[in-house]
Order: sequence, then C-alpha cells, then structure tokens
Amino acid sequence: MRKLKANLSEWFDVLDKRWRALTLRRQQQYTLYFFMVYVFLTAAVLIKICLDTAKSNAGMEMNHIENPALKKK
Repeated sequence: MRKLKANLSEWFDVLDKRWRALTLRRQQQYTLYFFMVYVFLTAAVLIKICLDTAKSNAGMEMNHIENPALKKK
C-alpha cells in the first residue's frame, strides 16, 4: 500500500510540474474547455431527465406476484 501511495504521489507531482510548465493562457484554455464539456454534459443529462419524465404518463401497473418455483413450463 505504501508503494502504491508513493507511486501515486510521484505521478501527481509529475502532472503538477507539467501543468505549471504550461503558459497561463494555455491553462486558461484547458480550464475553459473542461468547463464547457462539464456544462454540456450537465445540460444533456437534465434534458434527458426532463424528456423521460414528460414522456412517462403511464400509471403504475400492479400484478400478482408469481412464484417461479411453482410455475409450470
């Protein structure tokens, strides 16, 4: 577990150094792109939820529970 933690820490340090090596403008562009993707995915999920709830007008169907062990084929 310690080796895994050390490897992850090392990997995050490398990523942090690569991020800091980027220019400020490039960091802002990447941040903006990630935020735009996040907003797009959030909007898509909300639209999907709205469409699914608007389409579902059927009431709850109630049936008797059948025991599959006693069911004849």
